[in-house]
Amino acid sequence: MPFEAHDKQVRQQSFRRAFPVEADLPDVFERLLGRLAEEEEAGSNEAEWPRKQG
Repeated sequence: MPFEAHDKQVRQQSFRRAFPVEADLPDVFERLLGRLAEEEEAGSNEAEWPRKQG
């Protein structure tokens, strides 16, 4: 394998580890993201996290 191809492959692997996509996340994180989305839709975070004015 030429160096450039190997270098590109290694960079892609390290990038995936640093910034996993949703498909790579374990089920626990997917459930947490789902719960967060539900809370945001319900609007229950409005009182806990006031938006900055200005």
